[in-house]
Amino acid sequence: QLESAIAGISEPASADGKLALSTVRWYRDVYRKGQREDVPGAYSDHPLFMTAGLAASGFASERMEFDRELALAETLAALLAAGGAPFAGLEGDLRFAYTSAVDGELVPFRLFVPAGLDAAKPHPLVIALHGAGGDENSFMDRYQGRYKKEAQARGYLAVAVNGRGPYSGYRGAAAQDVLDVADLVQRLWPVDPDRVYLMGHSMGGMGTVLVGFDHPERFAALAPIAGFGAASQLAKDPAMPIFLGQGDRDALVPVEGARAFHEAARTGGRAVEYVEKTGTDHIVIVDEVMADVFDFFDAHRRD
Repeated sequence: QLESAIAGISEPASADGKLALSTVRWYRDVYRKGQREDVPGAYSDHPLFMTAGLAASGFASERMEFDRELALAETLAALLAAGGAPFAGLEGDLRFAYTSAVDGELVPFRLFVPAGLDAAKPHPLVIALHGAGGDENSFMDRYQGRYKKEAQARGYLAVAVNGRGPYSGYRGAAAQDVLDVADLVQRLWPVDPDRVYLMGHSMGGMGTVLVGFDHPERFAALAPIAGFGAASQLAKDPAMPIFLGQGDRDALVPVEGARAFHEAARTGGRAVEYVEKTGTDHIVIVDEVMADVFDFFDAHRRD
């Protein structure tokens, strides 16, 4: 059905039409590779993922409930064929895919649109970068759903990016995806350009420091959790507000490194908040500081 629907759609000129068609094509391509109701998440067959420890833990083994999610692709295809506005009225947790200008790849991302969004006024946007072994599903499906709960309660549009595989480090095409998806969402949904935020966990925390300080003009504040990156990045914007979350029982990212990064971040008079949780490990820290992260974002906007 998707194949025949795509064949009947002219290549759209609008940004929303292009995103809708890329999404429909991505669903078709992924469905071809998998089995009904059991389609692996994008890049989950990456060879580095199949290390014994990660494979045994199921850390990046999200599966798509494809029959349920296929409804979005069918809806978008029908609206495109009819010449309608493909995203009007859509809300909740939505999975899209865009065509990267870097290499032509169809790259998935997830967007949470809070229920009751007032399209007549601008809203804050937060972008989340997953840790090693994860993908765009990590922030949306894990951490007791706190990412989406906070976004709904505070009226945020919330994005989770794919990262081009579980170990990209948010460099190259993966870094460009963060910027491109941010641009797309700002173009198609009512986003306050002075309230765009970047956060991430573990590798995504390092990516937050990397991408955020490489492009400080795009973000109002940053929030790396259990991952902090190079302190040399801080000099690229001495005024960038930054929130740091860390557990003192973190076996992957030692608390001493987080404390040192916190001290380095305090130079220059920037707004810095450091929350260290006693007895908390590398994963649970995300649950425990999610509300603190959104509180920090609520308090900061780009000058």
